Amino acid sequence: MRRKIVIETQSDDPDYPGGMSPQIAEEAEDIIDADEIVTLRDSILINFDYPLSRKVSFSFHQKRPGGFTRLDFYQCVLAGYHRIYNEEHKAVGDPGHIQGMLNRESSDGPYGIWGHDIGDLVLEGVTDNGDGTFDLSIGS
Repeated sequence: MRRKIVIETQSDDPDYPGGMSPQIAEEAEDIIDADEIVTLRDSILINFDYPLSRKVSFSFHQKRPGGFTRLDFYQCVLAGYHRIYNEEHKAVGDPGHIQGMLNRESSDGPYGIWGHDIGDLVLEGVTDNGDGTFDLSIGS
């Protein structure tokens, strides 16, 4: 059975009284309910597809028993995106930005990143597919 998982950070902004979606490029020490277990599994597979031309999935393993907390899960997402952007950069270098825009140029590395630098990305939601795989809803 599929279910949604919300991962948000504390906010002092009156426009976001409940919380805000965390930016991918930042360590999030202020995750709301950070210690709450989101899955009891000790191994998960996270699917990464935005802003990528080639979807990729990475496995993550919990070293301690009890599953993954909200913070653990966020840190896996952060590690996955850092891996994607670092490997793309090593393969093809910095593609720069689209002239006259802040958007990242597309690159043709292992993931084919297009449109956004890592600092643009925001974790808007997670779907637990019920089989140990998780889909991300990433905004920018």
